[in-house]
Amino acid sequence: MIQRMTAEAARVALANATKPKGNKFRAERQYRCERCGEPFVKNQPDPEYSCGRPLIWAQERKPCRNFIIKFDSKAEAKHWAELRLREKIGEIADVQCQVPFDIIINGLNVGKYVADFDYVIKKPKWGPRVIEDVKGGNATDTPLSKFKRKCVEAQYGIKIEIVRMGCG
Repeated sequence: MIQRMTAEAARVALANATKPKGNKFRAERQYRCERCGEPFVKNQPDPEYSCGRPLIWAQERKPCRNFIIKFDSKAEAKHWAELRLREKIGEIADVQCQVPFDIIINGLNVGKYVADFDYVIKKPKWGPRVIEDVKGGNATDTPLSKFKRKCVEAQYGIKIEIVRMGCG
């Protein structure tokens, strides 16, 4: 899950966190600047950390305090950086993180599947939307995850791609 937060909120979350909740694969959370994509030093969001992208009308750099994204794993953060680069060069467009899909069976909302990334391929021509789920390191595909993916693929008529990444 990707979450936007202020630097102070991230510091408090880190101070109060003893173990990552709900993460049985022991994935390490990552904090990055939403504007420039740079990771924070030692993964500690600093309220006065300045973004790597200088402002156009001013000589000083603006602190990143309101542009922090928290990723659940290094693999997600790494893949997000790759997608940002592909978006900058014009290969893809409309990159979205943590896109929810409701699972509705017989008119009842029975659950929700959250895809890691969603984007549109632009080159060589506009293509369909691409929905991706990132798995990194020792992360395994649980039976529940597979079932939810199959339900979403059947209900919405889309294909969800699994992206396997080594973290390091």
